[in-house]
Amino acid sequence: MKRVSSTLRGSFRGVAIAITLVSVITFSTIGYSVYREYQSLTASGVLKGITANTVVQGTKVFFSLNGSIPNSGLYPIDLSFSISAESGGHLLTKSTSTAVRLLPGQNRAVNLTSQIDLLSLTNATNPQRFLLNESTISLFTTVNAGLEPFASFSLGIPNNITLPPLMGNFKVGAATVTNQGAQSLVAFPISFLNKANYPYPFSMSAQLSAGQSVLGRSQLFNGTSSPGQPTSFNLSLTVPTAQLKAGTYQLNLQAVILNNRIPISLTVKVP
Repeated sequence: MKRVSSTLRGSFRGVAIAITLVSVITFSTIGYSVYREYQSLTASGVLKGITANTVVQGTKVFFSLNGSIPNSGLYPIDLSFSISAESGGHLLTKSTSTAVRLLPGQNRAVNLTSQIDLLSLTNATNPQRFLLNESTISLFTTVNAGLEPFASFSLGIPNNITLPPLMGNFKVGAATVTNQGAQSLVAFPISFLNKANYPYPFSMSAQLSAGQSVLGRSQLFNGTSSPGQPTSFNLSLTVPTAQLKAGTYQLNLQAVILNNRIPISLTVKVP
């Protein structure tokens, strides 16, 4: 009986050692496969064989990710790709590919594109800053690879692009008031410099307010801005003279550029 128990204990011990060895070898080779994949993708901290491109066409920015990824390891690798763009702490756009399984020795072609129209952004991302100020967009290209849940890694390519403003050096000049009896004409000179490399049609209107009360609205001004050229015009509003006092008011401008409406809010002084 003791001999049988000793034999069983020896058998269980042998099985446990075998399972341990198999587990160590398996996880080691899995880790090695992921490491080999990481080596095949990286060169000095950047992606090998993958190119991120950015093309600016008017107010649209096109992002693309192209190339080929090999599986140099011993196990199948799950791959996915994503492109995201941020500016001023806000996510502007993100595109993610469907995850695919890449077998050992295979190559995976990468072709992922994304685009964004800067002037069609929601108010939450403040499109006014793309219109009036030079802006930087951070592009992040990420490759996710691994054998979940055993081992995985993410590798990204950072890239920054700078966009010139369509209405650079934007300025609202000092208001002039013409008393016309019961009504007064308030005129605001508007000027800006087109720092983009293309012409565009635009329109703009103004609304003058004191608190919650709207005092007057201007007619719509239509114009065309040429690249590198200054643009100037007046927006005039008719306001009841009795309601117009010297002081500070809210001037709400509505710009329409390439079919996109962009609000511009300013505090102005009226003499």
